[in-house]
Amino acid sequence: LALGYRDGRVSVVESRTGDEVLAPRPIDDYPCCVGALVWSPDGTRLHVGGQDGTVRTFDTTTWKVIGEHLLAEGLFSLRYSTVSTDGTTIVVPAESGEVFLLDASSGEPIGEPFFAAGTQLQTATFVADGTRLVAEGRDGTMRIWDVATRRSIGPALGGHVEWVAAMEAIGPSTVITGGAIDQSLMTWDFDPDTWFDRACTLAGRNLTQTEWDAFVGGDYRATCEQWPSGA
Repeated sequence: LALGYRDGRVSVVESRTGDEVLAPRPIDDYPCCVGALVWSPDGTRLHVGGQDGTVRTFDTTTWKVIGEHLLAEGLFSLRYSTVSTDGTTIVVPAESGEVFLLDASSGEPIGEPFFAAGTQLQTATFVADGTRLVAEGRDGTMRIWDVATRRSIGPALGGHVEWVAAMEAIGPSTVITGGAIDQSLMTWDFDPDTWFDRACTLAGRNLTQTEWDAFVGGDYRATCEQWPSGA
């Protein structure tokens, strides 16, 4: 079990016995905020990142640093990281407003980072079978990207009041987040099919022809099959 401390140290204990494997040690020159803390799939590497924006890879047999990758320049802290369901990719959000993808074995960056303006990112994970990336900012908003194009999808979604402390995927397209300030739990559904179903249930009707012309355009069609056409 790897442990990250707010004073910039990291340690490792045997989870079955509680015995100390690696005594607490600083990972950089800045006594703050170890956020990125991820094991490689085979357990031979531990990737750790903190306040200086660098991910350091430890060999877990010697506990020596065998790789360093500067991700966020300018002393931007790397935050709570997750691993893809297939165990190949680490998702590392940063307070610089970027999300970095790393190879889970080597710690090498994969492609260009995803970027969200106007907030310090705190948590991030894949959803929708890895086709979408979502991240929560310090301002409490949720950001969504298309992974293939690395383009953001829509505006930031409101939710928590300020800082979010945790994010966990609980289904293929569903995550739950915990607010550090508002002390609330929120469930987020990123499956468009359920959005359509819920919208139809809430509206209780189809769009009128006037609404369709104003907001959709093109040939009219009934989007809620259970309700009469509004044309």
